[in-house]
Amino acid sequence: WVNGLCKALPNLVMFVGLSLAFPALIQKIIPLDYPIVDWFQPFMVPGVIVTIIGFGAVVLLNGVGQRLGGYVVGMFSGVYKLINYFSDILSYARLFGVGLVGCVIAYVANFLCGMFANVGWVGIILGGIVAILFHALNIALSLLSAYIHNARLQFVEFFGKFYEGTGTPFVPMASKLRYARINNGTRK
Repeated sequence: WVNGLCKALPNLVMFVGLSLAFPALIQKIIPLDYPIVDWFQPFMVPGVIVTIIGFGAVVLLNGVGQRLGGYVVGMFSGVYKLINYFSDILSYARLFGVGLVGCVIAYVANFLCGMFANVGWVGIILGGIVAILFHALNIALSLLSAYIHNARLQFVEFFGKFYEGTGTPFVPMASKLRYARINNGTRK
């Protein structure tokens, strides 16, 4: 229970504080052209305070139960884990960026087709060919990138947190040559 209380709970507290403070902080940092929602403002100061308390708890409590050297190393590993959390969030945000790029490619294809349509019948035919090529390329890139990025995130980043690799190794069906000796290509 000490492990959960000293390592997992401070992370949870910090992320709750960030989720409370983040919308209001974004509204303060980025100048927006539309009206600001005042619903987030009361949560900004408590969210920042809870975030600071959570970060301090991550730094101070991550090495609890160890000697002095392990405690200091635990403090740094707690900060390192926080950096990895944000790295994982940005990695998953990359999937959003890949989807957004697909939308932009489709918009450019439609825009080019509209430009061709003003030329006449030849432009309409060329625009149709350009539309088919661009949208086929976009679909192919979207399918490929969605598979590759998602598989990389699952097998490289996500499995590293939970997968332990215990169990029996996989041995495919094959002939077991346990007592066979091979000399110069001949079996004895």
